[in-house]
Amino acid sequence: MTLFQQKFKIHPVGQGLFYSGQINIQLPNNPVQEYKFIFDCGSMNKVNCADEIEEYHSVFFPENDILDLLVISHFDEDHVNHIYKLLENRKVKKIIAPFLNFNERFLLVLRWIEQSGSIGTEPLSFFTLNLLLDPINTLSTYLDDSEGEIVFINSGPDKPFLIDDELENENFSEELKEDKLTLDFGKDLSTLESEDIDELKATNIEKAKKTTDANRPTLKIGVIPIMEFLFYKKQIGNDEKEFYDAVYKLFIEKFESKFGDPENPTIGEITDIIKTIRTATEIIKIFIKAKEDLNFSAFKNTKIEDLNTSALCLLHRNKHSFYHYLSKISNSHLSFENDVIRIQKIEGLNAFSKVKTSVLHHHSLRSFHNPYHRFEEYPNVLLTSDSFLLREVDVIAFYNKYKNYWKNFWLFQVPHHGSCNNANVTLLSKIPHYTITFINYGVIKTWGGKWRHPSPQLISDITATGHSNNLIPVNEFTGLEFEFIIRGYIN
Repeated sequence: MTLFQQKFKIHPVGQGLFYSGQINIQLPNNPVQEYKFIFDCGSMNKVNCADEIEEYHSVFFPENDILDLLVISHFDEDHVNHIYKLLENRKVKKIIAPFLNFNERFLLVLRWIEQSGSIGTEPLSFFTLNLLLDPINTLSTYLDDSEGEIVFINSGPDKPFLIDDELENENFSEELKEDKLTLDFGKDLSTLESEDIDELKATNIEKAKKTTDANRPTLKIGVIPIMEFLFYKKQIGNDEKEFYDAVYKLFIEKFESKFGDPENPTIGEITDIIKTIRTATEIIKIFIKAKEDLNFSAFKNTKIEDLNTSALCLLHRNKHSFYHYLSKISNSHLSFENDVIRIQKIEGLNAFSKVKTSVLHHHSLRSFHNPYHRFEEYPNVLLTSDSFLLREVDVIAFYNKYKNYWKNFWLFQVPHHGSCNNANVTLLSKIPHYTITFINYGVIKTWGGKWRHPSPQLISDITATGHSNNLIPVNEFTGLEFEFIIRGYIN
């Protein structure tokens, strides 16, 4: 019988990211338990993303169903603009997002305008704007009435994740009855304090919580740990914080006459002004003046599009003890199967057809010494989203966070769609040589053509560091699906 099944998919949505995971567990005396999670849902290619969401709805997430977990890595439009489509007529139990104060989120709004000229007039754009300016109220609409909550993750102490004290032969109870899969944050989850509320400019905080990236949320069935979610949020420096504050202050001064109380402008007033902006000229002037006023050497050659330190990284990894538990209840009669599938979309006369090809298939029986010989890396994935991992100091901080699990993932996401502003040989040279890497990017440049990913220089760096043989492209026409199955024979 199939005891355990995981299926993950990097959907072919083009410029953006839509990553989904499905976990099914069937244990003795226990009904099948399911857990669905998603990491980002957005794209500049609206047609592709809408098609992928429609397919996901039909297979995994029907109307009136509940998603277990949605992770928002950061608030750039191409990573979040389809969330409202994903959750339409549906609910979610838990949403995880980076903790960003209002001024930092506001900078992302102005950065968006600087890139595009305006936010546009489509529902997708208005949803993204509301999400940036007022994430709690915007997301609360989709929370499950009984269990729903939003968890904001902030930067914690600059320390690595320690190798846990997981015992290989823990005495877990074999009798699980009606136990459900739940994400356990432990004791490090707390309510928002008054200082947090002021920083977030938040209202409706009843279902909002906070923690730091030192926490390690663990998916469990009963007391048995299945997999854990290890987050990393880069710390922002004082210079960056002062820059965000200066930009906000200059914006308020620029539009002072439009506020009832300029000392305390409302989110509604700010939203209305943003919607009227049709050119980036004034926004660019604000950025330039803020840089001149502060005169930080750190920003001397920094472009506005590079000012985004908000992205969460995530390593999801399976727990060793779960394999041993399954081995115990099946008297070691287990088989393991993993399959990596390339998704290819082929354009026909009237529609696209999908072709799925297995590119890496492996099947094995349990050995005496090791319940699963690939448990150290497969199917664990390190997602970096749009993190800035260019400077050596940033690469070192990122590496140190995950160094104790640096050989415990088989797939690594090249940051920010392969931009040379986010990574180079400093990061790539640290990735284990056997690790598969992927770049998610857009082929169809329908949104202006200014932003070109991936960068030729970054591709050269990938080649120079020996990772070109293990590079997988993900775009509008190609996606990636990978699966892990454990079967057993229960007496």
